[in-house]
Amino acid sequence: MLSVWGSDIYDFPNKSAWHRKLVARNLEFATLIGSTSHAMAQEISKLKDGPIAITPFGVDPSQFPARTHDACDADSIMLGTIKALEPQYGIDTFLRAVQIVLTQLRRNHPEIAGRIQVRIYGKGHEHAKLQALTRELGIAGQVTFAGFIDHDKVPDALNELDVYVALSRRDSFGVAILEACSCSVPVVVSSADGPAEIVNDQESGFIVPVDDPGFAAARILDLVLDPALRERLGRGGRQRVLDEYTWEHSVQTMLDAYRQTLALAHHADDGRAPAP
Repeated sequence: MLSVWGSDIYDFPNKSAWHRKLVARNLEFATLIGSTSHAMAQEISKLKDGPIAITPFGVDPSQFPARTHDACDADSIMLGTIKALEPQYGIDTFLRAVQIVLTQLRRNHPEIAGRIQVRIYGKGHEHAKLQALTRELGIAGQVTFAGFIDHDKVPDALNELDVYVALSRRDSFGVAILEACSCSVPVVVSSADGPAEIVNDQESGFIVPVDDPGFAAARILDLVLDPALRERLGRGGRQRVLDEYTWEHSVQTMLDAYRQTLALAHHADDGRAPAP
């Protein structure tokens, strides 16, 4: 069994015909391929025919406990994300959405506008460009680039957020989205590939079109202005994790995939097709 990561399927094969051939050749050796999402499975199928098992990542809900009101700063409403500062992850779209949110709040709810804070965790090639964009948009005073964060500090960071935003242009999955959901933090995610599979729109979060800061801003504004909505979607997100994305679910899915691999290999050896 061969498990693929994401960039090895989405990015590497597109560098050249040689890169594509190299990936396809490696995939040929696999009896079964594991993909974290259905969307990535479709990309894999463009490179190789054959069985693919969907093996999503999981979260330990005890390490990412439900957010408590005591963990929040009542004087601020914190929006945030944890992602590499690279073009495909749409941090620029998030910042443009923030600018729209702040403009509308200053016009209609000035008492709330000053409470908005944005915290962006991660490092990458776009750091300087994104900092410049905050100055261009006039939001630099309310945006903090917090840099790389160790994974053991992520639960505390998520529990300080009121809304988690992930507006990727493409993404094979989105573990941080699941971690935010486990912490009962409502999420706004793009319709790109993996993230849209994780979230049930209007039940465990909001799904918005890719590269549409206006649409994203409308959903973020809904959550900023409605604490009850934040509470409801936060509960829905944690329940989705408990129902489908715990480590126990992931382990069972992987065990099933390995059993399927053994069955496929066994039947290939004796020349018979495996039972459906």
